[in-house]
Formats: sequence, structure tokens, C-alpha cells
Amino acid sequence: KMYWLLVVLTFTFLHPGFCLFENTQVTSFENLQDFVNKVIGTPHAWTVLFHNAECGEKCKLVEPEFAQAAEHNKGIVSFAQIDCTKSVELCTAFTVQSQPLVVFGFSSDIELLPRQPGSSDDQYGKTPKPYSGSSSAASISNFALSLLVDNVKILKDSDSSQLDASKGNKAILFSAKNKVSDTMKAISSEFSTTTLLPNVGLDIFQVSSSESELVSRFGVTEFPTLLVVDESNNRIAKFEGSVNIANIREFLTPFANERSMTGERVPEKKQTPKPINKPQVYHVNDQESWNAACSKSSWCFVSFLDSESEDHESHLALLEELKTKFPGFKIIWVDGPHHEDFKAQFYVADGYPQSSLVNRGKLVSRPLRSAFTLELVSEFLQISKEGKGKRVTKLDSDPSFAKQEL
Repeated sequence: KMYWLLVVLTFTFLHPGFCLFENTQVTSFENLQDFVNKVIGTPHAWTVLFHNAECGEKCKLVEPEFAQAAEHNKGIVSFAQIDCTKSVELCTAFTVQSQPLVVFGFSSDIELLPRQPGSSDDQYGKTPKPYSGSSSAASISNFALSLLVDNVKILKDSDSSQLDASKGNKAILFSAKNKVSDTMKAISSEFSTTTLLPNVGLDIFQVSSSESELVSRFGVTEFPTLLVVDESNNRIAKFEGSVNIANIREFLTPFANERSMTGERVPEKKQTPKPINKPQVYHVNDQESWNAACSKSSWCFVSFLDSESEDHESHLALLEELKTKFPGFKIIWVDGPHHEDFKAQFYVADGYPQSSLVNRGKLVSRPLRSAFTLELVSEFLQISKEGKGKRVTKLDSDPSFAKQEL
């Protein structure tokens, strides 16, 4: 299968300017294939700003508004910027290289696109949606959230047949609110059984606290409560962690049902939930695990890794060796792409892996500036252990994870 960029030839302009987006939640793309893989080929919503050298002085007014919208929607909708002076191939694909400033939205839904003339292959992708609002953070944020496709199925006492019709495991959120939250919309897109490209699926249902029969049937006594039930609707797991989209994603993933490209079920494999902590190395993914792994009196070596990288296992193996060599340091890793807001508080560079030695009590951080190899990282920690490290960054505050709402 191939991805196809369906280019919309209608563009919307904001005030021109020059955008840097340093130390923000805004991702930068320069490579076309990287953009296709992460934006077009995943069930995540993206808001993307294209700009060039003609953007001018006024674009500086847009930058903080766009960055603020990205911060407000972190983990729910992703934001990116593309400098057309550096990403000629990418901007040419969207025919925006001559435009000072253009904003496109890409929904969380992966579409089956019309076949191109002479092609016999099915083509999957997303249709860019031009932005036509003002340059305010609120307007950009509303546009970004409109890109979320709501695949949550509402259950009522009067008609619970769709729950019985759902095959395999399924997730049910019992909520005191009738409205589906943006967090659950994003989750429902990621696990949608109608999404064509992912090979796993999980139907997501929501039940109002007023639906007394369903609430009683599943023994729910507090709201919100997120459950996973099996094909026979027996409870098999309850979400207990801090409420944020990364934790919900990690909780649901082991229970997702394997499916074919068209969403049709394939034989299930036994799913075993992944442990939060790997032996000797702390895996931090929320405030609770962060507090447990790194006390304010400890020196913590925090590494931001990309769990989808081909080198991820070797990076984890390196951390395991460091734990043995440097028992005086807490060795911690964080899935950086899923926790970019947390990473930004450490003032480390872009990309992965990135690491920093942190003391929460003293509010100081010493970023690793060398390559992520056992020899160089060991040298860095040894120098730090002997008190010889000189380059220390003062943190603005104690790094923390943002709270999100179900």
C-alpha cells in the first residue's frame, strides 16, 4: 500500500512573520517521508503551519499564539511547523513554497482515497483542511480540536445491543458528563476499529452515570470509571492511574484486538499488559511514577527515548548497564514523543535520545551533550559523580506531568 497526499489548492493566510518555535510543543519537519509517516500515516490529528523567508516581522505575532494552542492541546492534537526554505520537497508537495504563511489541518481519520489514473492499488491518506480563522490561540485551538474524529459509541440502558455486537475486547467509560471529552475522541481514533491502517482495534464506549442499569450491571460506583471487558462483557481490567492520554493509551494497548487492514478481526493472541517498570530501570509515564522513581533528594539520570525507534531495545540495554555501574543515580526513561511537554521542562535538545542529570530538590539539570553511547554516557556520569561537571542549567520549576480529563 502507498500513502497519497491529496493536495487542496485553496490556501488561507495569516499575518506573515518569521517563526522559530524553540522550546515549544511544536514539532519541526524537514523530510517529506518523515512527514508522511507521522502525519499522514497515523490516526492522530495534526495542525501544521507552513512558512517561508517572506513571512516577515508580523509572523512573530503568530508564533506565540500557535505555540500556546499547541501547549493547550498537548497529547490530544499534534502541532508542527515547516520552514519552506529548508523543506523544499515537502512544501513543493503541497504547492505552498511561494506562500508566506499557510495553515493546514489533518484529521485523526485515515481515509481510503480515490485511486489515481492507471493505479490498481488502494491508497490511504488524509485530505488537508485549510484554516480560515484568526491568528489567536483560541481560534487555532478550536480548529485543531475540530480535526478529532469522534469514534466513541454512546451506550444507553434502552439499547445496549451494540455492546453485545462488538467483537473481542472493548473499553467502556462511565462518566458523569454526557459530552465526549477531547481526550476520549483522540483515544477513540487511535483505537478505532474502522481506521484502515493500524493493525489493532478496540471499540470505545461511553455510558452516562444516569444509565442506572448499565452502571449496576458493571458494578460501577464512582465516576469517571474506565473498564475493559471481554467479548462476553466480563470485566477484565479497570484503569487506576493518573488521568492523562498517555496513561490511558498504555492501559488500553495490551487489550486491543488484532485486525486486518480493513478492520476485520483476525485470530486473537493472548495479551499481557506491559509492566510500568523494567527491572533496574524506571519507566516514568505520569506524575505518580515520576514521584516514585525520582525523589527530591535524588540525582536522577532521565533519558527521553523514542519507543518506536529501531534502536529502542539497545537504548534500554544501555540504561540497564548504567544502573549497575552507577547505583547512586536513579536511571529513568520516558517515552519522549508521548510526553513532549514533560521533556520541554528539562531544556534538552530536539530529537531522540536526549538525557539529563536532574536534582528536583535543587532544581538543577545537567544535559548530556555527547552521543548516547555506553562509553560517553558513563564518562558523563562519572564526572558528575566526582562533582566535576560544570555546565548546569537552573530549572524554572520542579518538572511535572500535566493533568488531563477523561
